[in-house]
Amino acid sequence: MGVSELVVTVFRSRGARLSTAGALVVLLALCAFSADSSGERVRYDISGLAITSGNYTLYTMFLDEGQEVTVSLSVTGGPADFYFLDGGGLSDFLAARADGSSSGWDYYEPLSALNATSIDETDSVSSAGVYHVAILNDGAGTVVLSGFIEAVYPTSLLSIAIIAGVIIVAVVLVLIFMFSRQTRKMQHSVDTHELHRTPPVPQRTSHEHPGSGHEAHLDRSTAKCPSCGAALVPGARFCKSCGRSVGR
Repeated sequence: MGVSELVVTVFRSRGARLSTAGALVVLLALCAFSADSSGERVRYDISGLAITSGNYTLYTMFLDEGQEVTVSLSVTGGPADFYFLDGGGLSDFLAARADGSSSGWDYYEPLSALNATSIDETDSVSSAGVYHVAILNDGAGTVVLSGFIEAVYPTSLLSIAIIAGVIIVAVVLVLIFMFSRQTRKMQHSVDTHELHRTPPVPQRTSHEHPGSGHEAHLDRSTAKCPSCGAALVPGARFCKSCGRSVGR
């Protein structure tokens, strides 16, 4: 049995094809979902949070290496300082604020904005750890904070490979389904042709000559049936093997 015949045999049942295809697609989809959801998603939604003059608010999250962070915040009532800090930066920030200083700490510039009314930036962290977003109001009045902070896992190469695998499996199953249907149609056509084919008409042998009516005269020297070739009983009018008339 060839490979194509084996594949057609395995997927010959329509129910088996559908159940197998469904199981494979669901399994691969679950693997893709698992790969994308390997870490916890973090999101803070802020709406109408008031920060009085000289105060700040903090949002803390534990992030994995490569995790993407989006800081999309805005304030009304005046500008504010938006800082993205790691553990060391937060310690320096808290110490400086305790001393009444408004500087002297390190922060991650791509996710920070100073003296601004809004920030809308996305970047990934280079190492796992605890990170913080600090919003400092160094102005004279109260500001109102709104927006969100979100940390998500980007689509990995593994997830892309799994999704591509799902597509390839689906295409292969469709091709197998079409091939098996075409094979069955061709087999049915061959069977129908064999069923209705006219059987061949036996050809006359060199020892068979036309006679009267529908019988043929037999050359007795051969002593064999001109139809099937079986040995004849001397004087017999019919072949004992095939029943054909052998003449008088």
